[in-house]
Amino acid sequence: HLQASGALFPKLEFVNTTSSGITAFATDDIDVGEICFSLPAESIITTTVVNESTIGTSMLKLKHSKQSSSVNVEMISNEFLLCLYLIAAKRNVNHRFHHYAVSLSSKPPDPTNWPPDVQKQLCGTVASAVNKALSEIKSWYELCNAIDLVTPFNTNKPTIDELFWSRGHVVSRRFPEQLSSPTSLSSSTDHSYSMLPGLDLMNHSNDANMEWDVDANDG
Repeated sequence: HLQASGALFPKLEFVNTTSSGITAFATDDIDVGEICFSLPAESIITTTVVNESTIGTSMLKLKHSKQSSSVNVEMISNEFLLCLYLIAAKRNVNHRFHHYAVSLSSKPPDPTNWPPDVQKQLCGTVASAVNKALSEIKSWYELCNAIDLVTPFNTNKPTIDELFWSRGHVVSRRFPEQLSSPTSLSSSTDHSYSMLPGLDLMNHSNDANMEWDVDANDG
């Protein structure tokens, strides 16, 4: 599906492994300075794309509405909207990012999806971050059930499991939107993000000497 969308990766292959799900492997030596992966702009999920979608516009309208004082709309963040967008993509087989959403593992790698007995052993800043995340997901779930949502959530609201799934992948795979778009919606109050199908399946070695670039002409 990546190739059909215009992505180029002549020396890479994507294999569905038993231990790590779909993973990228090099099929040949990659020379210094060689472009190993090219992803067209229309194949990238960004905060701009999400906020201009039906889900994004309706939720942002609620956030800025004077009639929204009955619920805590301040939790409607770019991160939350990206999570809803990913859930919608997974549900809808005709969604432009459906193939990407269903390729993601059912259990994201972030600590909120670790077994409860393992979570109890966490301490310090990691434990604090997990507790904050669990509280955030619970608040998102309560918000979704307290307001009217647009399709596909108007009749079937996001489940707590879907929110755990989407948030887990968003926080573990997201990149700054500036990485994929020079004209992002970043602001001082809320971060903007991008998710890069295919690129986010490559290993993230601390020793890898890799550079990212945006072609302003080709997107």
